[in-house]
Amino acid sequence: MEFPGVQPVIADSEFLGYASVLADGDAAYLLWLIGALSLVAFVAGLRKEARSSVWYRMLQAVALLALPVLLLLGMVVSMIPPA
Repeated sequence: MEFPGVQPVIADSEFLGYASVLADGDAAYLLWLIGALSLVAFVAGLRKEARSSVWYRMLQAVALLALPVLLLLGMVVSMIPPA
């Protein structure tokens, strides 16, 4: 028996559960670091003359690619069988 409207609530709760796991332990420091780096890149991009510099482009590229690289690394590590 299914109740209407319950499935989306369960899906949201499952997503929040996964997010809370990422916010616990060592991963939390990495996520906060990526967030801070993205914020620094955003604030630096508010200055028009900074947008044309090489250091800003490098900072923006690192900030944009940090989360996908972290997720890919986590996926690879999770596939390694336990010893």
